[in-house]
Amino acid sequence: MKTKVKMIFLCICLMVGSYLLIKGDKSLPNELVLVNIEALAEEESIPKYFCRGIGTIDCYGNKVEFMIDNYSLK
Repeated sequence: MKTKVKMIFLCICLMVGSYLLIKGDKSLPNELVLVNIEALAEEESIPKYFCRGIGTIDCYGNKVEFMIDNYSLK
């Protein structure tokens, strides 16, 4: 009798868990698609660097204290 009760409880838990996974939040893929579209639409000619302060380092024609350049794996 105890094994039947355990099996019924396990089946109910599995059904509830499956329902919650299927019904879960579906907005994440839509947001991810929008972020990817925005990244693809971004102009690649815009340099991704930042020049800060006034100093002696030449940052694309400006003398600055330091320059931050974004690195990419591309």
